[in-house]
Amino acid sequence: MLLKDLANSLDRITEKDSQYAWDNSGLLVGDLSKKIRKVLVTLEITPDVLQEAEEKDIDLIVSHHPIIFSGKKKLVVGSDTFDVVYELIRLGIAAYATHTNFDMLHNGLNDYFLDVWGVQDREILSDEEGKPIGRVFSVYGDNTILDIAKHIKDIFKLPEIRIIGDKFKKVTKVGVVTGSGIDVLFGSDYKEIDLFITGDVKYHQAHDILQKGKNVIDAGHFGTENIFPDAFLSLVKNKITEIEFIKSEMDVNPFQYLE
Repeated sequence: MLLKDLANSLDRITEKDSQYAWDNSGLLVGDLSKKIRKVLVTLEITPDVLQEAEEKDIDLIVSHHPIIFSGKKKLVVGSDTFDVVYELIRLGIAAYATHTNFDMLHNGLNDYFLDVWGVQDREILSDEEGKPIGRVFSVYGDNTILDIAKHIKDIFKLPEIRIIGDKFKKVTKVGVVTGSGIDVLFGSDYKEIDLFITGDVKYHQAHDILQKGKNVIDAGHFGTENIFPDAFLSLVKNKITEIEFIKSEMDVNPFQYLE
């Protein structure tokens, strides 16, 4: 399959046009006429992932986070973005990203997170723009926030997890936005949410959460999104059968933790 045809198929399957205006999902690097045989799927395109791609004779890398982002106007030798993009071009490896559109997608990242968790019934959690960026679901029984935090830590094999709020509060309604989604909580119409799960909560945001009487589990950006390769593969494996899709072995959490 040619890159242009594969990119068009991925655009359609992942509903690329639903991404936020500030996002940069889609084909970012590559020759549209190149024949694609093997695709590596990763959360992030790093030098280690590039080396893996070279060793495995990969034609295209699909990542969740776009390698070109934030309106970069220069590619300067020595910068992380330039070095990775330069190596992609030098090696003849294309790059494709599916970011916020994949978060929103039915059976995308948020849904897959809940599938792994074992949550069956869920509803859409929309942001202020009406974008379906998260999910919300009900919890039955006497589960506290601490119980849920321990459960998430165990299921997703997280090295740490942070709780903001009353950890002994009983929970009936939970909202989830994988990655960095705390802004959705403040703009959400779901006032009945007892607990919000996301990552990347900052210090001052945590104080705002406490002052507003909210409760949050911060499971980390990597912790909530490192399932992306599995989520992507589960979506495309039966839709694009003529190409070999490979899960990267080099996705690593940039943080290390003392036990």
